Parts: sequence; C-alpha cells; structure tokens
Amino acid sequence: MGKLLGYIVLALLGVVLAILGAVLHDRLKVSGRISLGVGGTIVALVFGYAVVQVWMDDISASPSVGPSATAPVSASAEPSEGEESPSPEASTSEPPIPSASPAPSTPREESESAPAATIYYLADIYPVATEKENRPGRCTGGCTGFGPRSARIGTNVYPKSYVMGNDGDGRRSVATWNTARNCSRLEMTVGVDNSTVTRSRFTFTISRDGEPPKELATTGLADPYKVSAELDGVTQIQIAAYVSGAEAEGVKMVLGDAVLTCFPGSLDR
Repeated sequence: MGKLLGYIVLALLGVVLAILGAVLHDRLKVSGRISLGVGGTIVALVFGYAVVQVWMDDISASPSVGPSATAPVSASAEPSEGEESPSPEASTSEPPIPSASPAPSTPREESESAPAATIYYLADIYPVATEKENRPGRCTGGCTGFGPRSARIGTNVYPKSYVMGNDGDGRRSVATWNTARNCSRLEMTVGVDNSTVTRSRFTFTISRDGEPPKELATTGLADPYKVSAELDGVTQIQIAAYVSGAEAEGVKMVLGDAVLTCFPGSLDR
C-alpha cells in the first residue's frame, strides 16, 4: 500500500508540472520548455509504471482458480453423514482360524462302536467231540477222564482247567470245540497234572478248521508252559495231546485255565 501512495504522489506531481507548464508556456524560454516537458514525460512514465505494478500485484495476490488450485484429497477424509468412522482398534488382518478339534461323540456313535470282548473259559463250554486214538470203541462223544476240573502243574493251581486222560505210547487224546467265527484268540497254560507218574515228554497241538495240527508246546512233569493261538475267522478248533516215550497209564493232560476271547454272548449256553 505504501508503494502505491508514493506512485500517486508522483502522478500528482506530474499533473502539477503539466499545469505549470501550460501556464508558463509563453513566458519560458525554449530551454525551460524542454526541461519542463522532459520532467512531465518522466513523471508520466513513472505513473504508468506504477499503474502496471499495482495491477500485477493484484493479479499475484488473487487466488488461482486453475486446475492446479484443487486441494489434494486427504486419505483420511472425514466420513460422510450417516457413515460410521472406523474404530482405531480395527485390524485389517483376517481373524485367526480356530484349530480343528474332534467333535464329541454322540450317544448314537457310542452305541454303534464295537462292543467289548468277552472271556469264556474252555472248561465252561461243552466239547462237540472227544476221542482217545486207537482205543477200542474209540469212546467218541464221551471218553472217561475228559472234563473240567481243577489241576496242579508243579507249584501252580489252575482251578478252571480242562483235563484229558491219555493212554500213553504216542496215542493222542483229542477234544473239539466250535467257535463259529466268534472268537479271536485262545490262551492257556499246558502241562500234565502232578498226579501223573511218568517222566516222559508231553506234546500239545492245535488244528483249526481241519488244517494239519500245529504244535503248541512240548513240556515235562511239573513244567507249565503258557501258549496262545489266533482264531480270527475259525469255526472249529481241535486240541490234542500225547506222550512221547514209554507207555504211561493214567496221564492227565491239562489245559490250564484255558480262555477264549469272543464276541459278547456268542458262546452263551
């Protein structure tokens, strides 16, 4: 603003000089007229320059309305009316996926699970056949000396045993049971009862569904021997025992506490 007032003063001074020159035109000499004209011209130029400067200052001071005057849009602009501003604690990451855990079993699933196996003592199951080989009449179906009873092998007592009498001299005593594919395993301790007088060796075998006999154990007096056999899918088992060596009368072959592992209720009488 101060610069503008200075320029106005100069302009007024030029006007005064112009008026003075007009009044004194006739009285001044030629040199005075020239000086007065030059001074008036300088004052007019200064005044014109002042006007241009003032106009330029006004242009520079006024706000620009061109494309570059557009204010940049902030990324964090305020939400419009009706919109909720995001919480400062909001996370852009995906929520964690919970680890898979086994679903609890339902009563239906528990009821459909395999039932627990049942243990059956061989002594509680009646054999379908018994035999003493090379015996007159073969005594098939009811040989004496066969049946459930308590037995002692050495220092051990087996109260739920099945005992088979034997004539000795290599002749077999055989007992047969049906398992009807309901059993998976046979376990027992084999030997001869302490009442046996011979000191020979005694052999026990098992045959499954008519297959050739398989040896379970060969043992001696007062020498218990624990054995087992797999029975999956087997319908019938045949257990045999015989004496190796000299003839012996009154031998009692012991299947000590023999047990079958079977489906519950499958062998109930």
